[in-house]
Amino acid sequence: MRLLHHYISNYKHPLSKISKKTGIAENVLNSIITRDRLPTYPELKKLSYFFKAPISTLLKKLEDEKQANFLYRKAVDENVSISDIDRYNQFITCVLELECDSNRVAPIKEVFEIVDNTYANAEVLARKFRLLFFNGNMVDPLIDLPKILSEKLGFIVKVLEGGNRVDGASAFVNNWVFLFVSPRFIGRMLFTLAHELAHILNHHGEGDFIHLDEKIYENSKNVKGDQERFANYFASALLLPIQGIAKMLNTLRKIQKIPPDAAIGDIEILYIARFYGVSFDVVANRLEMLDLIPEGGSYSLSQKLKENHGSAEKRANELELPSRPITNFDILPSFLVQKALMLIDQGKYSSERIAQMLQISIHRLMKYNAELGRK
Repeated sequence: MRLLHHYISNYKHPLSKISKKTGIAENVLNSIITRDRLPTYPELKKLSYFFKAPISTLLKKLEDEKQANFLYRKAVDENVSISDIDRYNQFITCVLELECDSNRVAPIKEVFEIVDNTYANAEVLARKFRLLFFNGNMVDPLIDLPKILSEKLGFIVKVLEGGNRVDGASAFVNNWVFLFVSPRFIGRMLFTLAHELAHILNHHGEGDFIHLDEKIYENSKNVKGDQERFANYFASALLLPIQGIAKMLNTLRKIQKIPPDAAIGDIEILYIARFYGVSFDVVANRLEMLDLIPEGGSYSLSQKLKENHGSAEKRANELELPSRPITNFDILPSFLVQKALMLIDQGKYSSERIAQMLQISIHRLMKYNAELGRK
């Protein structure tokens, strides 16, 4: 079965909708589904436009890409753009093609038991992650989260444009863990990565899966669904630990001579946001969840900054606050890169092909080569 047949036959709306939008008669669509006839090139072009997918993708045989079947079924089941799914599938397929040992990936399913999607459990899970993989540090920023996930857990973190609708994605495929982040404002990307990590740690099943987040709201109150709220709770707790916030607020108030009982203001929140590498809204929402600012205070403060200064970032720049630390997302697991370089040495792949498969530049591939101490 080709993806085209699967996608048309499993489309959630009547064939009449496809027919109306493409101008292809319903009886023709039915004959394509039953494979009584092949679509003509003009029909393929129309269907490609309708499903927002290249013709080459629509003509793929699902049985030839077993690891991709569930990805495409995800597109059908949740009405996700097939072109969005295909971006992730292409990268995942290339990684699997390298036949690297997935036993080097941390056995997350054995380390973390699935818990109920509650605020309290998200706090506990965040503390457990810091305890296991950040030397028990419950204060400092996790600016190097991509590096930790890559080097300590063997996860593949990839900045990959998922389209305008997708902020991030996470997947288990053949024991590999993939975390995708769309290129956005750097503070938002770090929060998205932590959000996707929550899905990996607590929303995995026994088999392969992929989770796509079309829009990640930094304010948990705007989020629909227990899993999405849990992922936000976890991301906030992981990136903004309670002890760290308390320590920083105490230090800022001493320096600025702010009374202990004074309400927390926008400047303090901006300092915390810059220090921990996240956005103003993430910090404000976290403080509201901790009852450190009144309910609705995060939205009120955010709107006030937009009205008076254009944005929270512009206000921080006006105050000449320290710059936000830059998170490096350009990190792949060293054992995966070593295998790729070994395949080049063996003449099985060219440098250009490996760079294309891993979606990195030749320059970055050579830099990896130097970092690993290879000649």
